[in-house]
Amino acid sequence: TKELGHQLRCYANKLCPKYATKPLPGEAAAAYRRRAAKIKPAAPPGPAKTKKVAPGASEQPKKQNLKPKVPKGSGFNLETYKIHALGDYADNIEQFGPTDCFSTQQGELEHRRVKRFYKRTNKVRFERQIAKHERIKHHYRKYVNALRNKTGGRTTSRPGPSTDGVVSSAPQQHHLMAKKDRDHVDLYALSNKHPGDPALKDFATLLKDHLLARILNKQYDAEPPLFTEEDRNQLYISEDRL
Repeated sequence: TKELGHQLRCYANKLCPKYATKPLPGEAAAAYRRRAAKIKPAAPPGPAKTKKVAPGASEQPKKQNLKPKVPKGSGFNLETYKIHALGDYADNIEQFGPTDCFSTQQGELEHRRVKRFYKRTNKVRFERQIAKHERIKHHYRKYVNALRNKTGGRTTSRPGPSTDGVVSSAPQQHHLMAKKDRDHVDLYALSNKHPGDPALKDFATLLKDHLLARILNKQYDAEPPLFTEEDRNQLYISEDRL
């Protein structure tokens, strides 16, 4: 801590004077609002009070500075408690243990988690609802950890794609459609998953040509291409799902 204090004093006395610091735009705006709130509003219109003025003297109204001043930048300040307490860190760590033991970081992080649970409540007697959400989260995490230990860590907490409504079909069947929208195949992910498969070469382009030919009642022929890239861009496949 002695060496750190020496370096901080060198930084404040030698390096900081070489740079002109200015407040950030957000800090300047906040200071502007604070000073503007302190300025007294103008008196409401009413009967003016007359003052006695000495003969030969003219009364000049005082001008009120309505423009708040923006604070100028200041240098590095060593006179703070945070700097003052650096000398006590070593003794406190020796007496109470590492700073993690008495840090407020864990409590602040838990506070964020409670705030996320609060958003899921109806804001009426929310304490019991937050406790229920925490218990659900705890049991879910416990179940996932047990499943990972059972399968050797290969199972993740996120469930895989659903196969509800998808059944096997005969090869002679022309097509098979899933009963639910979530059972889909991503158009471009399919091609990227099998880069060396010749059946998927230019799959998206050929699919759009085929669909355009069916929509426009034209005879489809892959060679030469029947449609241009501009024509294909007119066809929109919702979320690129099949």
